[in-house]
Amino acid sequence: MACATAAAILVWQQHNHQKKNQKKVNNNTTTEGNHQEEPDEPLVRVAPPKSATSMRKTLSQFSSPQLPWFFLQEARQFGTTAASSIPPAFELNVRFLPWKPPVLVVTDAHVAKQVLLDPSSEKASSFTGKSSPLTGNVNLLRSPTHSAYWKRLRKQVAPAFSSRQVQRMNAICRHCVDDWIVKTLEPLVERAEEEGVADGATLDPAAEMTKLTTRVICQAAFEYANVSDEEIVQFLHHMEVALKEFTLKQNFNPWRASMFGKWCYSSVRQAHASAQWTRDFCQTMLTSYRQEQLKQEEEEEEEARRKNAAGNKEEDDDNAIRNNSNKNTASSSSSSVLRLLVENTDLSETDRIGEMVTFLLGGYDTTGYTLGNALTLLAEHPKVAQKLRTKLIQAEQKALLELTTTTSSSTTNDAATIDRVRRSAWSNCPYLHCVIKETFRLYPVAAMGPGSRKLDHDLLIPLAEEQDGDDDKTTKKPIKKVMVLPKGSTIAVPQIIFHRHPGVFGNETVDLFDPDRWEDDDNASNETKKRMNHSLFTFSMGSRSCVAQALATAEIQSVLPRLIRHYRFSVQQTGQADFFLTLKLANYRLSVTKYSNEGDNDDDDDDHT
Repeated sequence: MACATAAAILVWQQHNHQKKNQKKVNNNTTTEGNHQEEPDEPLVRVAPPKSATSMRKTLSQFSSPQLPWFFLQEARQFGTTAASSIPPAFELNVRFLPWKPPVLVVTDAHVAKQVLLDPSSEKASSFTGKSSPLTGNVNLLRSPTHSAYWKRLRKQVAPAFSSRQVQRMNAICRHCVDDWIVKTLEPLVERAEEEGVADGATLDPAAEMTKLTTRVICQAAFEYANVSDEEIVQFLHHMEVALKEFTLKQNFNPWRASMFGKWCYSSVRQAHASAQWTRDFCQTMLTSYRQEQLKQEEEEEEEARRKNAAGNKEEDDDNAIRNNSNKNTASSSSSSVLRLLVENTDLSETDRIGEMVTFLLGGYDTTGYTLGNALTLLAEHPKVAQKLRTKLIQAEQKALLELTTTTSSSTTNDAATIDRVRRSAWSNCPYLHCVIKETFRLYPVAAMGPGSRKLDHDLLIPLAEEQDGDDDKTTKKPIKKVMVLPKGSTIAVPQIIFHRHPGVFGNETVDLFDPDRWEDDDNASNETKKRMNHSLFTFSMGSRSCVAQALATAEIQSVLPRLIRHYRFSVQQTGQADFFLTLKLANYRLSVTKYSNEGDNDDDDDDHT
């Protein structure tokens, strides 16, 4: 159905273009009155099919950790006989009043992109405009797309994610992962060698990777280099408590959000306390940043005085101090997120804190869980992990060989240069990209999409043509059918349906972890790969796409090969897929062993599980 819908959209656009041109010709043609314009083909408007699942069961799923799988099952119920019978959209059975606009779920990536790229589409009012004890009244996450605040701030923070800044933050990421390996991973390896895996020398990949990415954000985005392990643990705890209350429980029980909620429920009071702790944590980082900037300015002023006293400058002491004082108070050499927020004089202190919480909320778990999901999948599929490691070694060896043949011996012996070339080769390894894509596809952290959209006009989706008339083919007329997504509808665009669409990824392997499906996907003539890539949009698209997607991609491409190249991960305790805002493989425990030889593939360990 996905392929048929895409083809139908293209034919529909061509048909409309030809019809407009024909009308122009007809209007410019003068006749004696014997010209008669041919009537248009019949156009049949159909509504999206409605789910057969009861309203009660449907509503109960919205607070369930199985929500993504429910949506996937709902889409596939229309395709029990053939994958092509899955419609491009269907209606959820949640409409209390028949005259109210429906809630529609899009199942086709082409239609989803139409919705997301439509400049008039807006996040549903149930999501925007709400105040949150976590983020405050106004922030990038909740502000309407067409609001002046959202447009201005989105533009102002964009330089923090330029290619230069991504390189800076990626260097911090490399330092953080190296530090994590020394403090956490290596002790586990040593313990496993001494005491055995059965004695508990395992790790939770989801938990460890979210801690790592939280540290990266604090240091790279907020320049808070001294973030402690305790602060990270407390942040993750308080964020979870607050989010479960304000994004889940209060949505289904408005009484909890009322002025009486704190009096009636101790969990509401705990959530407000957790929200306040999170905001206080951001205030601590903001205060630390300002203190560092003030210290830097004082050092620069002292250096200016010293040079002036020594006669190294023509300017007198007063001019030196005056010139230095004209520098922006946020004199950091980097365009970090926090620096741009501090420099923005339109923001109040409350707004700055709210935006810091927003950036933490948008990045700490999405990237962390993606890394955790990838490590778990590779641990479950040791042959895939082994193939990835082999490809990384080959890419590394090729890059180092090119280095020795194109540069001087002093350069090739430089440890920093070798390390840079090695890491660059890993990040650009094609099979690494295949593994990352397949992880994104099978377990997209934003499984339910970037938030629902509200249509402000009817959206027509062309369907396959049918024939009308008697058995005589000469008398049959084509019937053009369009599915109508009516104005005012709430449109859900769950990524997990596109990423697991059997019409795109095949009935037999759609639910399997198979990175090989992405190999050679740069072949422009391969229509299957084109459709697969077209159906994968992990970071959403349009004006509300993830502003930090370049950093997230660079972070994953830096951390994952660093670990797989040197360590082997094996499943010791099986967990399960869990969903709360993000989709993750939870409660898995992995053992870790280090490869004995840097270039050894340990091919004799194929049966290691």
